[in-house]
Amino acid sequence: MNHQVLLDEIEKLPREVQVCLAEEVLDRADRAVQGSVLTPEQRKEVVRRLAEYEKNPSTACTWEEFEARTRNSA
Repeated sequence: MNHQVLLDEIEKLPREVQVCLAEEVLDRADRAVQGSVLTPEQRKEVVRRLAEYEKNPSTACTWEEFEARTRNSA
């Protein structure tokens, strides 16, 4: 399943489920990176950015667009 398809499916879920899913993803990411734990401030920022995206998905870019911009700015 590609990134955009997954995001489209997530958008169909109720907001409460989306928030729980985002928290679970963050928790799993925390566990996957040894010694790296999000601070409460970082977690709050991730939740804020997710809410911003949900309000206006056009503000986001694909991974490919991000990579291209990153390469072009280096």
